[in-house]
Amino acid sequence: MNAVLGGRELFSDALQDAVWLRLLFGAAGFEPDFSIRRNDARILISQAAADRGLDETTYARAEASAAELEPRLHRAEADARHLAFVWNIIARATLAT
Repeated sequence: MNAVLGGRELFSDALQDAVWLRLLFGAAGFEPDFSIRRNDARILISQAAADRGLDETTYARAEASAAELEPRLHRAEADARHLAFVWNIIARATLAT
């Protein structure tokens, strides 16, 4: 993880992620070379959409599509898939404009 993520800042919507990461690295005898900051991914994606000039209607359609095709189930994998789906729609909409 250090080789790939070193010097970067990661975002997580769960404070416990940093706790578990510290435990894992401690057990392995390493310190992470990256940081984790708590932030809601939906806020980051919404800001990215606004920064790219996408209107609220486009963003709402992205959220609706993601909710239908990749619903949030309050499980890490399902939530990550949902957020990635919204991000991909936003990224493609940006490229199309």
